[in-house]
Amino acid sequence: MMPMQTLTNGSPLPLCPVPTEQTIDSVFYTSAGNLDHLSRSLISRQHSSNVMKMTPRDSENAMDFCVKASEQMLNLHITWAKSDLEFHKLSSDEQVTQINNSWATLHIIEYINSILNHEIDASIKLDNGTIVSAEQIAIFGCDSFIPELQALCSLLQQHGFNRYDFIAFCYLTLFDDTFCNQTISLIPQLKHSILCTWMDFRRGHSNAFLEILQQIK
Repeated sequence: MMPMQTLTNGSPLPLCPVPTEQTIDSVFYTSAGNLDHLSRSLISRQHSSNVMKMTPRDSENAMDFCVKASEQMLNLHITWAKSDLEFHKLSSDEQVTQINNSWATLHIIEYINSILNHEIDASIKLDNGTIVSAEQIAIFGCDSFIPELQALCSLLQQHGFNRYDFIAFCYLTLFDDTFCNQTISLIPQLKHSILCTWMDFRRGHSNAFLEILQQIK
């Protein structure tokens, strides 16, 4: 079970209408330059690498280690989300809901990006000699999903997945508007802004990535 610190899958994303003035004024959000800044900022946190270093290796088995690693990643994602100016504008209840509904997907996205970019070791050894692979950690110790994870990694590689796509995946997940009140929440506007900036960077060729993101969720 995840710790009490846990702050309490969406449909395919729509094509972007013309951004409103409020959308354009939002922080992310108006240029690939901001995607670049956001991606560098998140990647510099080295979440996956730090989790593999920080998680104690005294676990009895791989599953126990993976659960502890996922708790570490959750805590890092809470810290990251709270540092974001736009996320900070959401109500406390909205922040809880967004974290609770995004943490698992964010965990997988982080490890996919790290695996594709060879940023982490392929495996670690527990104190008792048990080997735990990065792929096991990525999918919470559910070994039966490793082939599916490998297939997703291969697809992303084929489509040229890069750090701009990584940051878009993370923010589209954090600001998934599936569970919010569409009429009063800022979340749909934030998601729209990120999506439009990313689609502009990708020159509209983002449908394949969106389909893969839905599969991850």
